[in-house]
Amino acid sequence: MVRKIKIGIFKFTSCSGCQVEILNHAKKFLELANKVDFKYIKILRKGKIQYFDISFVEGSVSEKWEIEQLKEIRRKTNYLIAMGACSSLGGISKMQNYISREITKNSLPIGKYVRVDYKLRGCPIVGEEFFRVIKELLVGKTLRDFEISICRECRARKNSCLIERGKFCAGPITYFGCKAICPENNVSCIGCRGIMRDANLKSWIKKMKENGFEKEAKDILKIFNYEP
Repeated sequence: MVRKIKIGIFKFTSCSGCQVEILNHAKKFLELANKVDFKYIKILRKGKIQYFDISFVEGSVSEKWEIEQLKEIRRKTNYLIAMGACSSLGGISKMQNYISREITKNSLPIGKYVRVDYKLRGCPIVGEEFFRVIKELLVGKTLRDFEISICRECRARKNSCLIERGKFCAGPITYFGCKAICPENNVSCIGCRGIMRDANLKSWIKKMKENGFEKEAKDILKIFNYEP
């Protein structure tokens, strides 16, 4: 009998949006039923911390107990994935770090405290991408980022360029993978999938300044550009 891969899904400081996105694709759990055993799912209050082949961690870290539990998860996990913008970059919850000096607990990505093997990007993540990652790990594939921006996805869908129309958009500097869902619906990309390592930030900020969005551009870099 083939041993099933044990998976845990954990949550720290976040809105649970990434887990909700996963549950929106409930039928896909059945597709993996013969190969995968979801031993811990935080949002469903299922299971307890044990050994996991793969662990997904949603949310940033802002409390002492979260640091301690995160380190325990890392010790008991073979492959750890930061799931979503809060976990991988600090995300929206990291805004508190810049709002008030009275706040003593900074919100930081999990990579500040433990080794992260892969970042599953987005705010929230794309449900299909979650299950694709699992399937690729099951067959031994190596997960890695591709330095491709959301602009390519926009062009593939023949979307009208928001920047050329004088609007704000972080698409040129943001990792692809969301199918350009925001620009597709005439909504500005805010860079929630993270800023690419080789992004031309100087040129992008200059263009945003020309469009009247210099402050917004700098704010986005604070929220979605943290690399531990």
